[in-house]
Amino acid sequence: MATGEQCRVYLKSKAIECLAKYDIPSDATVEYDLTMIRVERAKDTKPQTDEDKLAESEILKERGDALLKGGHYEVAVKKYKKIYEYLISAIFNHDGDRDRCKYLKIASQSNLALCYMKMGNYDDAKRVCNRALDFDDQNEKCIYRRGQCHLAMRFYDRAIQDFETVLKINPSNVAAKQQIDICQQEIKAHEVKEKELYKTIFQKAAQTNTTKKTK
Repeated sequence: MATGEQCRVYLKSKAIECLAKYDIPSDATVEYDLTMIRVERAKDTKPQTDEDKLAESEILKERGDALLKGGHYEVAVKKYKKIYEYLISAIFNHDGDRDRCKYLKIASQSNLALCYMKMGNYDDAKRVCNRALDFDDQNEKCIYRRGQCHLAMRFYDRAIQDFETVLKINPSNVAAKQQIDICQQEIKAHEVKEKELYKTIFQKAAQTNTTKKTK
């Protein structure tokens, strides 16, 4: 809208908390007439210092986690990507800040991978799992999620390798054991299908040869 322009907005009263004190029914429609008085360009709020980037990344992670939990994966992806963008080149002098930075980089990429997995994008999910593992190659959650990507992509041997690595890190990880069982079942099912396929091919070839001999 430009300065001086007007518009009319209709909202349900239940969406406006301040109207509760006026005893307006929650299903009522409230009408607002708005006039644009002044337009100001938004200031650049991008954090400038590494300390500001760390603080902003904390906020972005909270928002991203809430969006992920609510199933808003595409919007959550943007939050997690922004964290990596802020922190990839950040340098901190204090151990506490360095540890927090490392945690946020790993957690954001791990959750970004989960978003991609929920969206069925296993290639990108695997890629960001590997990126997180560059910071901590023993991160149980990232290795497990990469294994899930391999399983979904039918790279069963790689998936088993990831899940076995998870069990080396944490022998009590029941989910990893279950995923290995699933991989082994899928491998057996694939072998059965291959045998049936070759059996059909050989039978057709034999029938063709028999027909030729008969002629």
